Amino acid sequence: MSINDRVKLLRQALHLTQVEFGSRIAVAQGYLTNIETGKREVTDKIQKIICAEFNVNEQWLRTGDGEMFTQANTTIIDELANQYGLDELDKKILSRYLELPEQYRKVLKEYLMWLVENSGSSETDNKPHPVPAPGDPIEEELESYRKEMEAERMGSTSSHSAG
Repeated sequence: MSINDRVKLLRQALHLTQVEFGSRIAVAQGYLTNIETGKREVTDKIQKIICAEFNVNEQWLRTGDGEMFTQANTTIIDELANQYGLDELDKKILSRYLELPEQYRKVLKEYLMWLVENSGSSETDNKPHPVPAPGDPIEEELESYRKEMEAERMGSTSSHSAG
């Protein structure tokens, strides 16, 4: 099997059309057709782009040896974890924060800013933190989210103790 055949096999494994695959690696559909049919060479530059874009094992692409895909960390959170020595809880916190709708992140940031501004200050130790008005839809959603997180934690705790 040639490298050209492996490019086609990869595209098919990803369930992408030639147009979709080509746009991801910045080549026209006609150019990709020529690669897949062996009429064009797969340049080193295209090989590197394919490997980076689709997490493809470069050795597999070049020679057919090994697995098609790499097992490398691929998310930005994984990259941050490696760079800053984050543990699984740190990664989960970041991931959940990023999944929150913008308005909930804003509420959380405001609360965290209040904590930062008031930490260690004896004058503000007795100051209550800002509490949203009863019936506030954001507060209700945050409470619901908190309950989901607690239930999830209890579920994973009970599954750990059962095992």
